[in-house]
Amino acid sequence: RLPPLAGGAGGGLSLEAVDYQGRKVFSQTVTLSAFGTLNGEMSLFPAASIGDYALHLKYGLQFLTSVAFQVAEYRVPEFQVTVSADKPEYINGDTISLTTSAGYFFGGAVSDANVTWRLMSDDYYFSLGYWSFSDYDDTGRHQKVIREGKGKTDAQGRFSFTVPADLSEFPISQNFTLETEITDINNQSVANRTTVVVHKGRFYIGLRPQRYVGTVGKEQSVDVITVDTKGITVTNQPLAVSFYQR
Repeated sequence: RLPPLAGGAGGGLSLEAVDYQGRKVFSQTVTLSAFGTLNGEMSLFPAASIGDYALHLKYGLQFLTSVAFQVAEYRVPEFQVTVSADKPEYINGDTISLTTSAGYFFGGAVSDANVTWRLMSDDYYFSLGYWSFSDYDDTGRHQKVIREGKGKTDAQGRFSFTVPADLSEFPISQNFTLETEITDINNQSVANRTTVVVHKGRFYIGLRPQRYVGTVGKEQSVDVITVDTKGITVTNQPLAVSFYQR
C-alpha cells in the first residue's frame, strides 16, 4: 500500500519514458494489482531516436525506481562471418592460428573489408569425477579483453592472424574467446566468435580427501591423481606435496 502523497501532491502512480536527450516519449498513469505489480507495453514512434532510454516509475513528484533499455536499428545482414582456429585446445606457450572469413548470402566474398578482432579470456575448470583440480583462491575472474587488433580481408574475404597462448598472467587454465567483427563497404558490421581452451600445463594434479571432516589427533588421508589434458593418468612421475594451515 502506497502512503498518502506528501503535501497533497497529485498525479498518483505513473510511468515515464525518456530518450538519451531527456525528451519524454511516453507517459501513463498506472494502477498496481492486489499483489503490488503491474505490466503493460509502450509503442515507439517510427521516427524514434536510437540509443539509450530510461523508464521511470513515479509516485506523484516522488521518484521510485527506473530501468534502462536500448533502442537500436535492425538491418537484415547481407553477409555472414565465420571464425575458426587450427586446433580446439592448446598448451601454454603455443601459438593460436585463426582464420575469419566473410561471404555474401547471394554469393561472393566480402573483400577488402575492415576487420576488428578481440581476444577475451575467462577461467577454465578441468573436471574429472569428484577430484578437485583448481585452487579456488586463483579463480573467480570475469571475462575480459586481453588483446585486440585490426586488419582487412583479402580477395577471398579471408583474414588470418595468430595470437600467443600466453598464460603468464593467469594462475590457472583459460578459455580464450576470439571474436571478429567485419564491416563491409555499406558500413554494415557482422561478428562471430569461437572459443578454445588453453591449458596451463601438460598435466593436471587432482586431490580428493577420503574424509571431508577431520578429527584432532587422527590422520587425514588425501588421494592424489595426475592426468594429462585428456584425462588419461600419467604414472611414475615425481610429485611434490605441500601442506598449509589456513
